Amino acid sequence: MEFRNTEVRFANLATLLYVGCELAVWCFDKDGKLYYTTSAYGKELGTFLEIGGCKEYAMTKGVEYDKPFVMSDALGMIWVGEYVEVTENTGRVLVLMGPMFHMETSQQAIRERMKEQDISLPLRNIGRQILSRIPVLSIPVMNQYIRMFHFSATGQIICPDEYIYQSALEVDSFAGASSSGFQEKNPLDYENSYAREQLILQCVREGNLAYENIVGGNYLQRVPENYMTGDSLREAKDILIIFTSQCCRAAIEGKLSVKMAKEMERHFIHEIEKCRKITQLSGLRRQIMDKYISRVHEIELASELSRPIRLCCDYVNAHFMEPITLSDIAREVGYTEYYLTRKFQKEMGRQLGDYIRKIRLNYAKILLVSSEKSIQEISEWCQFGSRNYFTRMFKAEEGVSPREYRENYFSCNSRGRASCNITAYQVTVK
Repeated sequence: MEFRNTEVRFANLATLLYVGCELAVWCFDKDGKLYYTTSAYGKELGTFLEIGGCKEYAMTKGVEYDKPFVMSDALGMIWVGEYVEVTENTGRVLVLMGPMFHMETSQQAIRERMKEQDISLPLRNIGRQILSRIPVLSIPVMNQYIRMFHFSATGQIICPDEYIYQSALEVDSFAGASSSGFQEKNPLDYENSYAREQLILQCVREGNLAYENIVGGNYLQRVPENYMTGDSLREAKDILIIFTSQCCRAAIEGKLSVKMAKEMERHFIHEIEKCRKITQLSGLRRQIMDKYISRVHEIELASELSRPIRLCCDYVNAHFMEPITLSDIAREVGYTEYYLTRKFQKEMGRQLGDYIRKIRLNYAKILLVSSEKSIQEISEWCQFGSRNYFTRMFKAEEGVSPREYRENYFSCNSRGRASCNITAYQVTVK
């Protein structure tokens, strides 16, 4: 009965996907022989599956996985695979869903990429027509289909951060698109991702290793319409190069030497240009953040602060979005509450409670000018509780209320005054 349920679920899914957006489902035996496909272009797309290396990956690496694995090729096509026991007679088989694009790709870009891959002229001529019919799906929609795909295979629900990716590194653009930590209505929207970008850059400035706790995973930024080239790989590279330069500047502001920051920037841009697949770029984005944040964090570790106080600061930076008690921090550091507060005051020149409040206000200011969250929502997100208390603390620190701070920023920004750019307070632990 279990095999029968799996077979029925997959049959229903395959029908719905193809009727809904012409997204095909494929089934291969353990030797790579095709059992069936719902694609009207099975032969041609099967050829692209092979020459793009995705089938070989699925048959060699994919067989080791018990979760959905996401693959992409040099043309930008994305495939999702999973090994499933559909019937008792066939045993474990490979089921694929795809291909699909996550960005519009122009015919010119497709022609150039097929030429670069040394694809034969007859296949190129056929491919241009077929590839134009491949569905273009947003990352959130892809996530939904992958979860449906896995449920059809196992009857179990899966989260995006459990997917396995063809690149050796984690591809957090998929996971970030459905993160519960900090979620906008449309995670791929350029404007809505701005707040998350600013939070990430602040984590780079501070060397905050717990940045995922703050931003809930990475984001995938959409290219503005007037910037799109029709080449999704080139667009993704350009976005990542810009992001690398932003991280470089933020790390310099976090006291990383200009020489080291620029050398890292040059290295990463070189690695970006070498990438041939979007999945590789997504994994590289995570590596860029980790490296810059780690380097800035190392500077903090090299300061004259004692190890317990450094641990205390790290704990606050990782958990400021949660209720923090003195007993929690003391237990983490291994000191009594009394001794910890005295030592913190001595080394930091401020009380621990003031330090926690400063960290929270720091991120609140970023959210005020880079998101549409209400003041109450920001107050709750930064653990101030009531709006009145948040306003009182904010005004004591900045001299204006949160509402006035937001209004002043956009008023200055609309007049084009360079002095009104975001200059979030940077907490230093010197």
